[in-house]
Amino acid sequence: MKIKTLFKLVIGLVIIVVIAAGAFITLFDPNDYKQQIIEQVQEETGRNVSIDGQLGWDLYPRIAISAEGVTLGNPEGFSSPNMLQVKHAAFSAALIPLLRQEIIVESVSLDGANIALERLANGKDNWSDLQKGGEDKPHEGGGDRGDSEVMVKRIEITNTSFSFNDAQANEKHSLQINKITTGMLGARRAVPVELDLVMDSSRLGQYELEGKGTLTVDEKFSYINAPDLELTLTPVKHPEQQVTVSGNIGLDQERKQFVMRDFEITSADGRVSGELQAADYSSKPQVEGNLDIDSLSIASLAKAFGADASGLPEKVSGKMVIKTAGDTVNINPLSLKAAGGSIEGNLAVKTPVDKATYSGSFKIAQLNPGKLMGELGMEAPQVSSDKALSSLAGNFSFNGDTDHVQLKPFNIKLDSSSINGDVRITRFDNPHFAFNLAVDKINVDHYLPPTDADDKKESAAVKEAKAAKTIGGLRLDGSVKIGSLHASGLSMSNFKANIISAGGETRLSPLSAGLYGGSYNGNIVLRGKGKRLTWSANERLKGVNIGPLLKDLVGQERIDGKANVTLKINGSGVDKKQMMSSLGGNTTFTVRNGSVKGINLAAALREAKAKLNNRPVEKAKEARQTDFAELSGTAKIKSGVVTNNDLVMKSPFLRVTGKGTVNLSASSVNYLLTTKVTSTIKGQGGAEFSDLEGLTIPIRVKGHFDNLSYSLDLEELLKERAKQELDKEKDKLKGKLLEKLGLPVAEEAPVAAPADAAATDQAPAAEEPKKKKSVEDKLKDSLLKGLKF
Repeated sequence: MKIKTLFKLVIGLVIIVVIAAGAFITLFDPNDYKQQIIEQVQEETGRNVSIDGQLGWDLYPRIAISAEGVTLGNPEGFSSPNMLQVKHAAFSAALIPLLRQEIIVESVSLDGANIALERLANGKDNWSDLQKGGEDKPHEGGGDRGDSEVMVKRIEITNTSFSFNDAQANEKHSLQINKITTGMLGARRAVPVELDLVMDSSRLGQYELEGKGTLTVDEKFSYINAPDLELTLTPVKHPEQQVTVSGNIGLDQERKQFVMRDFEITSADGRVSGELQAADYSSKPQVEGNLDIDSLSIASLAKAFGADASGLPEKVSGKMVIKTAGDTVNINPLSLKAAGGSIEGNLAVKTPVDKATYSGSFKIAQLNPGKLMGELGMEAPQVSSDKALSSLAGNFSFNGDTDHVQLKPFNIKLDSSSINGDVRITRFDNPHFAFNLAVDKINVDHYLPPTDADDKKESAAVKEAKAAKTIGGLRLDGSVKIGSLHASGLSMSNFKANIISAGGETRLSPLSAGLYGGSYNGNIVLRGKGKRLTWSANERLKGVNIGPLLKDLVGQERIDGKANVTLKINGSGVDKKQMMSSLGGNTTFTVRNGSVKGINLAAALREAKAKLNNRPVEKAKEARQTDFAELSGTAKIKSGVVTNNDLVMKSPFLRVTGKGTVNLSASSVNYLLTTKVTSTIKGQGGAEFSDLEGLTIPIRVKGHFDNLSYSLDLEELLKERAKQELDKEKDKLKGKLLEKLGLPVAEEAPVAAPADAAATDQAPAAEEPKKKKSVEDKLKDSLLKGLKF
C-alpha cells in the first residue's frame, strides 16, 4: 500500500513538472524581455543594438532559438553605421544528448545577413573591442568540454555577405554567399555539400565559385576528406578562362598528412593532373607523387585572375616526379616546355621547412631568346644585328636557402659567345649580386639598338632619371674577363674589369685590355642620385697604333703612329647630346713616328717651288701624307668644348704648331695650324727646300666634322708679315745709329740665288730684301693653291 502510494506520488510530481514546464514554455514570451536583452548587449559591447523582428525559443524536445531584424552598430569613426545586420537566424540543438555531454546541433541557418569588417587608415578596426573579456576560462567541474562529441546535422546559409574594407592597405574584399548547404557534419560521416559564392577583391578581381561533393569531417574539423570534389571557378570579366578542379582530397591535421589523388585542374585549353601525398608536412615533409602539365595557358590564367602575367609563358607542358629520401624531397626528373624552349633537370629540397635548403641542376636546350621573350609577353630589346639574341643554350647547377642562391658552375652559350663562371644572389628583397664570369668573345655592338631605333620619344630628363634609379639600386660585386671584346667599333683583347656597386655608386676599377698593339688601363665611376646620373673616367693608352683605332672608331685613319694618351673626364646624362655638352676634364697625348694622312706638305712645297721657277710640275711619287717624328699636346675640356693651345708636330724639315677648339656638342672645329720650314733638311726631299727656311704658313681649319674647310688665315699672315717688317726696320735704325756713333756696321750676307737661276747676274745687295719679300709672298700664294685636302 505504501509502495503504490509512493508510485502515485511520483507520477503526480512528473505530471505537475510537465504541466508546469508546458505552462512556462507557453506563457513565457522572450519578446517581453527584448529591451532588457538590448540593454544588456549594449552594456557588454558599448555598441548600439536593435532587434526589429521577433525573438523565438523552444526548450523541448530541442533547444531552439531564432531572431529576426537584428543589428549591431559600429563604433564612431567607421564608414558604415552597422557592423552586423541579420534578416533571420536560427539555431537548434537536441536537449537530451546534452545530459550525456553530447552536442548534436539539429540545424544552423542564416539568411540575409551582412557582416561588414573594417580597418581604418590608422590601424583601428571594428572587431577587436568585442574580444575583450572573451578569453576561454577553465570549465568548472570534473568534465572537459573539449571531450564532448559534436555533430551538426544541417547548415544552410543563404543571401549572406561578408565584406572587409582595409583603408590601411587600400584594399576591399567581399564574399557573397548565394547558397551553402551541408548534411550532417561530425563523427566522420560523409555528407553532401553544395555551394554557390561570388568573391570580389580590389586586388584580384571578381569570381564566381560553384561546387559540390561529399565531405567527411570529424567533430574537431581536424580530419577532412572530399573524395569526389568538383569546383568551378569563373572570372567574371573573363568567363572563357573558367577553371575546373576535381579529385580526391584528404587532410588529417593530427597525423600531419595530406593526400591528393586523381587530381585534375582543367582550363579552356590545358590541364594539370597527377597525385600527391605528404606526411609530417609541418616540419619535415615526406612527399611522394607526380604531376603532368599538358599545354596549360599560364599567362592567360594569370591575366584572368588579376595577376601580373609579365614573364609568364602562354603554353606550358611538363612532368615531374616527387619522392622523399630521409629529410630531402627530390624532384627528379623535372622537365618543362614553354615558349619554344625546354628545360630539364632535378631539384632537391632539404627540410625542415623554416630552414629549408635546396640544390639541383638544369639544362637548357637551344632556343631563340628573342622569340622567347616575345612569347613570354616581354618586350625584346632592339638590337643592331640579326645574329644577336638568336640562340641560347647551356647548363648550370645551383644551391641555396631562403636568403640566397648560388649558380655554380654556370655555363651559357649566347649566340657565338661562351659565358662561364659563377653567380651568387643574396637577400632577395634587396638583391646583391656577386659574380665571376669569363667570356671567350663578344661583340657588344650587336646588342645595342640600331641608330634609327624608336626611343619611345622619351625626353633626356626621363632617360636620365631611369638610368639614375637603376644605378642607384644596384648592388654588385664581381669580375668579368673577356678574351676578345668588340665595342663601339673598337677591338680589344684580354679585357678585365672589376665591378662594385653600392650606395648609389658603381665602380669599374681597375679596367685593362690589349688595344691595337698597345694597352689600355683605367677606371670608370657611375653615380645615381635622385634623378641625376653623373660619371667620371680616368684612362690611359700606351703604345697604341692610333691609325687602326681611329679607322675603327670614326671610319677615317687621319693619323697613324704609336700613341700615348691620358684622359681624365667627367660628365652627366645618358644620351649623346647631354653627355657631350656636360663633358669636362683634361687630356695629354703624344704620337711618335707617324704621319698625318690626306696632305703631303713636301709635295705641296715642291709643286709651289716649280711653279715659281716656271718649271713643269712633277707628279708626287710619295704617299699623300706628312711624316712626323712626334706629335704632342695637351687640352682642357669644359662644357663639351676641347681647347688646345700647344700642339707641336715635329717632322724632318717642318715644324707645325696649332691652337684652337673642338666643340664636341656641335661637332665643329675652329683650329689654326702654323707650318714653318726648318733648317733640318733630311727626309721627304727636305734638302731642296733649304732656301725656303723660315717660311711660315698659317692655315685655318673650320666647320662641321663632316665638312671641314682649310684656308689661308689672312689675319695671321698679316701679323707675321708685320712682325717681319718691324724686325727689318729695327735693323735699319740700329745700323744708322751705329754709323752716327762711328761704330762699324755689320755687312748683310748676300742671299744665295736659286739653283736654277745660277746663270743670272747677281742683283745689288740693296735690292735684295725687296726681291726676297716678293718671292715669299708669291710662294705662299702658290703653296696654298697646291695644297690638296
